[in-house]
Amino acid sequence: MGDFLTKLHSIHLLELEGTNLTTIHTLTYWKDLYGNIKKELFPFLSNQQQEQISHIFDDFLDDYPDSLNKKVVIHGDLTISNIIYQERKERITGVIDFTDAQIGDPAFDFAGIYWSFGPKFTRDVLAHYQSTEPSESLFDRVSKFYGLQPVFHNLLYAISNKQNIDWNSALARFSFLYHYTFEKEKKQ
Repeated sequence: MGDFLTKLHSIHLLELEGTNLTTIHTLTYWKDLYGNIKKELFPFLSNQQQEQISHIFDDFLDDYPDSLNKKVVIHGDLTISNIIYQERKERITGVIDFTDAQIGDPAFDFAGIYWSFGPKFTRDVLAHYQSTEPSESLFDRVSKFYGLQPVFHNLLYAISNKQNIDWNSALARFSFLYHYTFEKEKKQ
């Protein structure tokens, strides 16, 4: 996976002339998402959950505006459902569904990996990823923001489609990853 992302992120942006790949995850995009979360999700959440969500968004929007200027070709939806793994061969044999491909922060492509497989596996993938940016810098953005936000898109979709939501179950993974990152940080 690290090798795949190295190659994908190495595509020179000048080679994209004539394509319709654009930057979707702008500062405005993240501010709008945060606004929608506050409006649509916060009424259903505990004060602690609201504080945790505010923490990750406020820190990201304050500390990482420069990361939004790091532009490479990204898959944009690198989740478990888009990675083909052959158990018999014990390896990844494909990546599918490039409909969300865009120009963006390379750290974003590690969000689904972090969300689905956790910090250790994400670090393993980063160990095989080659970039001019230190892997710790990428991991920092993934563990403190990108890898924590996938659930919000699902919850906003569920609300807009009037689906029943088990809030505790829906936010369990977020809570686990949030505590892993920020409790560990407090101890250091």
